[in-house]
Amino acid sequence: MAGRRLLVFLGLLVLLALGLVLGVAQGAVPIAPGEVVRALLGLSENPIITELRLPRVLAAMLVGAVLGISGAAFQGLFRNPLADPYLMGSAAGAAFGVTLAVTLAGGLSSAFAQHAVFTHLPASAILFGFLGAVGAVLLT
Repeated sequence: MAGRRLLVFLGLLVLLALGLVLGVAQGAVPIAPGEVVRALLGLSENPIITELRLPRVLAAMLVGAVLGISGAAFQGLFRNPLADPYLMGSAAGAAFGVTLAVTLAGGLSSAFAQHAVFTHLPASAILFGFLGAVGAVLLT
């Protein structure tokens, strides 16, 4: 049984590495997967890979991992394999909290004028979103 788990784990690591290489290779300027592997191993230097694409792909992988862990923690906390943020109300509570923060800060007119919503949201939006999610779950 332990050997099978190790084999599955190694297979998933290989798929993750393959996803990393393919994610970095895709873009406005296509790069051959071989060149991506050489750049990741330090055998060649390509600023498109190391400065633009790799940080974005690694951030996407990190976000995916955190979402998976938080989902598992959410299900474990409530001892319900069907528990999700929408079922327990935390998604709606977080949305309400962010809406409240944005409203108190004067709306989104400046954010839409710059076409970059997240750069102009008030810093309190994250805190209000978290508090709204916690409050909704506690009420549930």
